[in-house]
Amino acid sequence: MMRSFLIAAAALVGGLSAQSPCETAWYNVVNPATGTNFGLYYYSATVQPITQLYDVTFNQDLILSQLDLYTGAQYGFNGEMNLYFTAAGGTSVGNQTNAAAWTQVSHLTQVHAGGTVSWVLNPPVGVQAGTYGVAIQTIGASPLFHYTPESALLPQTYSTTEMTIDATNARIRGSQAGAAFGGTAAGYAPCQPIHRWHYTTDVRVCDFEATPTEGFTPLPVQFSPIAASTDPLGILVYEWDFGDGSPLDYNTAPLHTYTTCGNYTVSLTITDALGSATTTKTDFVVTDLMTPKFTYSLIGGTLVQFQDATTPTPPAGATYSWDLDGDGNLGDDTTTAPVWAYTNIGDEINVTLEVTYGCQGPFTYSQKIVVGQVIESTFQSGLITASPQLSSGNLMDVNVVNPQGVNIHAMQVNSSVGVGLPVTVNLYQCEGTYVGKETDASLWRQVGSYVATSAGTGGRTLVNFNPPIHLASGSWGLCMEHVEASPVYTNLGGTQVYSNSDLTLTLGASVLQVFTPGTTIFTPRIANLAFSYTTSASNGTPGYGYIGFGCPGTAGVPSNRALTPASINTTLTIEIGNLPTGIAVAALGASRSPAAVDLGVLLGMTGCNLFSSPDVIQPVIGAPGAVTYGVALPNDPTLVGRILYDTAISLDPGINSFDFTISDSAEFLIGL
Repeated sequence: MMRSFLIAAAALVGGLSAQSPCETAWYNVVNPATGTNFGLYYYSATVQPITQLYDVTFNQDLILSQLDLYTGAQYGFNGEMNLYFTAAGGTSVGNQTNAAAWTQVSHLTQVHAGGTVSWVLNPPVGVQAGTYGVAIQTIGASPLFHYTPESALLPQTYSTTEMTIDATNARIRGSQAGAAFGGTAAGYAPCQPIHRWHYTTDVRVCDFEATPTEGFTPLPVQFSPIAASTDPLGILVYEWDFGDGSPLDYNTAPLHTYTTCGNYTVSLTITDALGSATTTKTDFVVTDLMTPKFTYSLIGGTLVQFQDATTPTPPAGATYSWDLDGDGNLGDDTTTAPVWAYTNIGDEINVTLEVTYGCQGPFTYSQKIVVGQVIESTFQSGLITASPQLSSGNLMDVNVVNPQGVNIHAMQVNSSVGVGLPVTVNLYQCEGTYVGKETDASLWRQVGSYVATSAGTGGRTLVNFNPPIHLASGSWGLCMEHVEASPVYTNLGGTQVYSNSDLTLTLGASVLQVFTPGTTIFTPRIANLAFSYTTSASNGTPGYGYIGFGCPGTAGVPSNRALTPASINTTLTIEIGNLPTGIAVAALGASRSPAAVDLGVLLGMTGCNLFSSPDVIQPVIGAPGAVTYGVALPNDPTLVGRILYDTAISLDPGINSFDFTISDSAEFLIGL
């Protein structure tokens, strides 16, 4: 019977012997005849089940704990490994298609990335001294191996004091999922494996795991032994002490429920025919722990709705206490979803939530919120650009899906500048995506700037924009610049997307020197930031922002900016700048073009585009440089949320066949 010589138990532990591991020739072994590494081969160019076979001798009883093998990196995904042994005295030779000769002792799956893949045997495998055939089937983890003639030049046996791998007749063959010895193909030999066996010489291994080890009472916990014995009879008795005063449990893998709040020390004792071993874990199970957190959103005006987001979700009977006004005193509200009226959009408030349940806690969480609607990336700080620099920044794309756009009142950012020191933060905007525009300043417009007081690395540095930055619906690139400093950002291994019903942020990259040709660009890099914004529907804030960029004239691209808010019962004042003659024609429109209209084709204005309908034409004359004009907005609340568009053409004799260039185009969102 297989159990008389091979004992499988339930997962790895135990100190490794001084001789462990035992390994074959690894992937980087040099061929002395050529001075280069021995060749490595795939069985197949496609991923398929592969079985490798050879013989192994154990010079004493061992517990096998881990098998490392070398795989093709391009095959990195969810892999599977099946381990088989023959009976003691058996061999792999001639048994490559004889399933009856083999007993499966391990089955494992894991997501891997190719290269050296370590399979921690779960369960670990106890073996008695003797010679066995061994077969390792991998699926989704295509092994590399040494093939003839190289394998004949390598050592044929690999030994430690405790075990010997015999690769003389090592073989590799294609097999079938669920049938490591299926099919009729004999495979290829000699094909020496690239394997490394880890083991312990202990006569028994005792450890355990449990799921979950934290939660609310009553808490059912499933315990699983991680134990093995080299005795032929295996483990005879499992004895569990759960640390809560309950009777000892003698089941192999018991389910135990903790009914009282507390921290519990758990012990497992295993006994075989030769003796026993005990493992004790202090405070292994802890009940009624919580990690408090909250979310918040603007629900109108300056009203902010908070929502408890504590994990795990507290049961009935948990108590809550909030400090919502930032005065340091709890008790402003005791519900799970309070609403609080603040004074101004863009104000920063330190909000605190305290949660208590059972014998643990109280647990407290504080966060500086900015009054408004919020979209946040992450504050997993850790990376900065090389310093000192004149400026460095983060690049990202934003897609505004709200048809009325959004008004950004403030940002919270992560700055490398020391706590309490000033840092200048600028925000720039470009059309479409930032990709490909990282080093061309002419494709960007500065839309905001603020000298902030740094909260230091890991903190939330508040950046206010007054007036708020209006982002029209559509796709835009943004660059957040820290002048003579660096924003702190994160590398999460790939581009990250953060989205809500109003906009989507796609992050992104960092740049060593903003808009500088030849500068270093790091990608992907994730800006640590939170935008606080409003929409017309939430509080009727007016806005003014770009919908398209103009074309250059002799004085540069004519600029277009609002000097006053687009509020009802006021006159919106618009400035057109960079005018070489002081003569321009402003065009107001009620509709935005689905696509830019090329004025080079229509009027000979090469490189100039029109982004909105020119429904109302107004001449504007002044001194060269900049001129202003006004748009009277009546006292009509029904206009709140309406969008109008404006642009201007600038007289610039000789610049093109039409003698005009066009300014940046903007939209103005009428508000209160």
